[in-house]
Amino acid sequence: MCIQTRQAERVPQTEFLADPMQRDRLARRFTASFLAEGQASQAADPIRIAPEPLIIDADEWFSLRQGVVQRARLLSLLAEELRRIGSHSSRNPKRKVNNDLLDLLLSDAESVQLVQPSPSGLVAPSVVLYSVDVVRGASNGAGTATLHAVRDHLDRPSGLGSALLLRSIVGRQFGDDMASLAVTNHADYLTRMREALADLAPHGRRAPRTVVLAPMSGEVGHVETAFLATRLGHHLASPADLVVLKDRVWLRTLSGTEAVDVVLRATSGAVTDPLVSELLEAANGVAALSLAWRHDGVGLANPLGLAAFERVGQRVDGAQLLNAALETLGGQQLRLRLRSPLDSSHSPTTIRMHTVMQGDQVHVFPGGVATQVVNGVKHLSDVWVRTGTVTRSTARGRAEVPVDLADSVPTSAAEGLFWAGRNAEQAEVAARMLRMIVRHAPDSEPETLARFSDIAQAVTDGSTFGSTFGSTTELSDLAQTGEQNLRGITHALWVSSTGSVSSSIRFLNRNLQSARPFVSASTWNVLHDLDATLRTSGSDPEGATFELAEHAERTLNNLAALSGLIEESTVRSPARTFLLIGRRLQRMHRLNGALFVALNQQLNGDASQSPGLYEGLLNAWESLIAYRRRFRSDMQLDQILHLLVVDVANPRSLAFQVQELGRLFNELPRHTAHEPHQRQVSVLHERTGDETAWRRYPLDTLVAVDRLTQTLIGSVLDEWFSVDRMRGNGFFGSTMIGG
Repeated sequence: MCIQTRQAERVPQTEFLADPMQRDRLARRFTASFLAEGQASQAADPIRIAPEPLIIDADEWFSLRQGVVQRARLLSLLAEELRRIGSHSSRNPKRKVNNDLLDLLLSDAESVQLVQPSPSGLVAPSVVLYSVDVVRGASNGAGTATLHAVRDHLDRPSGLGSALLLRSIVGRQFGDDMASLAVTNHADYLTRMREALADLAPHGRRAPRTVVLAPMSGEVGHVETAFLATRLGHHLASPADLVVLKDRVWLRTLSGTEAVDVVLRATSGAVTDPLVSELLEAANGVAALSLAWRHDGVGLANPLGLAAFERVGQRVDGAQLLNAALETLGGQQLRLRLRSPLDSSHSPTTIRMHTVMQGDQVHVFPGGVATQVVNGVKHLSDVWVRTGTVTRSTARGRAEVPVDLADSVPTSAAEGLFWAGRNAEQAEVAARMLRMIVRHAPDSEPETLARFSDIAQAVTDGSTFGSTFGSTTELSDLAQTGEQNLRGITHALWVSSTGSVSSSIRFLNRNLQSARPFVSASTWNVLHDLDATLRTSGSDPEGATFELAEHAERTLNNLAALSGLIEESTVRSPARTFLLIGRRLQRMHRLNGALFVALNQQLNGDASQSPGLYEGLLNAWESLIAYRRRFRSDMQLDQILHLLVVDVANPRSLAFQVQELGRLFNELPRHTAHEPHQRQVSVLHERTGDETAWRRYPLDTLVAVDRLTQTLIGSVLDEWFSVDRMRGNGFFGSTMIGG
């Protein structure tokens, strides 16, 4: 049978939704916030957040919950039956499960992992987490609608992180409405989930340690998994962060390896363990993870092999066999039957329901995300459940045992923050350069504007060392003279060049996603504003120079806010230290390139020959006011070099960056790379502090400093992060320059 329910309400009583224009504006704002988290690409997978939540009352929720709980329990029983039958070669005709269904399940290559006998007699549950897509069918004419399942999710139930994220966005706007309607919150479910995960730990493990195994940053599912891990309070780990040794799972951190007791898996079974999969993608998984689980060395949610149930259910004959088997196991008719494939002639509303199984109890997530596809665009709605109670559970399980993880930083998180520091600095450098060029262009000679173009290239792709001034550059070729050239330069700095503001911010967002548990909540508000600025500028690809300068100004304000959050709201830990190291190294690298271009044809130059160029250079590095206050003279090369290179009192100078690097490396955990890093910093300190060398051989000294900087960058990557080079998640490029 199918559940029949009354049609759910869709609009809360709020003034914001009374006016269609207000509703559309709110929907666009919600959508921008959701996409700013990196959830989806608007071009590849267009989505729209509907401001009206789907409201389910107590009676409907009771019926729906019963159907989901029944299906979860029966699927768990079927998985247990498969494990028992799979260990025997014969088929017993008296068994409750149809042999045709068993043949379908056992013919799936992945099901072998579930049915393979355990050497230790493992009795871990076959299903811990379960999600199901429920579709609201057509009304039967009496104000009720039929509900049926269209897909079971057992391998890696997804969508819970997205539901939590969507609630955080919608709840900020409709908090009063949620309180007046007595909408059930999510806190109790998350508590139960933490307890259920802790219960998976092998016997005798006190204060079990759980990590969330997520796809690589930038892959589907990473963002919502990172958000879920943060809400649960568990470490987010990439496959390269985990290693199996002697049937135990260990987490690679900056301080060494740490034992892991439970793994919450958000990667598909096909790519989780390379030793049990023939797929090429599995090479990035955790070798022998399934073996450690079968030897009772680690708890796994969910175990490998359950993808077979999902694939069988997507076949018409498989769905029928699956429904029949569940009814046979339960001895009663299903409340929520599986229908597959879904009829594509209409676009019903689909609700993804989530459950966690804790012993004999099945806890259902009070809400979720409702999806409807209209004209090729997915419309997502938050689901509000009105059960009449918002009581939070006071139960405490093993998951509540405190574990101090202050110095525990997975290597992938540290690497993500290192690249985040570099990309944040790169976005700031490019934005300052853009703003400076627009301000100085009206009073600049064509030759000065051409040099600004070369400097812009130096700070966006870092390929200027070793070239001669006046050579044809990518940015200079965009146009010849006047306004056209100015527009080409600013457009390249904003969006089209390798290290543009736009590309740097996109990488920055991805970098921070890989280290979400180490970033303060307010940081995401800043990233939302940065993303909104990029979207606004994207409405006019060419962009007038003045408008781009305004966008750059807003970007700089948000990046300043980000720096303040890093300074005042981020816990002092090795994670934060790597972010600052990346920032200091990138600032040195780009300042080197800009100085090289500015000085290239003036080995014995007098800065008075091109005062506009040097004034712009100082302005781009926020040092013009300091120069005027301190030296009170026309632009002189010696004073410029002193202020931007050797003056440790100037936070923008090379010497200041070297001084800070020495302090930051001392804050890192003790490591074999400690002394080599410090030696490299000492050599840099000698180079940047030699004012005589800067005055006599500025270009040679710049090249030498840049070589040392790039060597130090490579050393950090090789010594700390060589295990997990983030594919597509690092940087726009770190090519050796000066060769």
